[in-house]
Amino acid sequence: MKRANVRGFRIVREPYASLAETPFTVDHFDAAGNLIATLGSYPDLASGRQAFNDAVRHRPQRRLFLRHGAQVVAKHPPD
Repeated sequence: MKRANVRGFRIVREPYASLAETPFTVDHFDAAGNLIATLGSYPDLASGRQAFNDAVRHRPQRRLFLRHGAQVVAKHPPD
């Protein structure tokens, strides 16, 4: 953890987690199969599935995937 002072404010910067530490991702793809955004990355399947379900509930019109690396664990809408 790095610390820095910027104009009197103390800022704590956490290092980015590696892919090995957060292997489950919730991703938004377009209809052509291009990755638009990674909505989040999670360390275990339970938290990844909960985040995926929340994303589907809040964004039902989007094409969302829960992935473990390249493997698709869940997708919305299902084909």
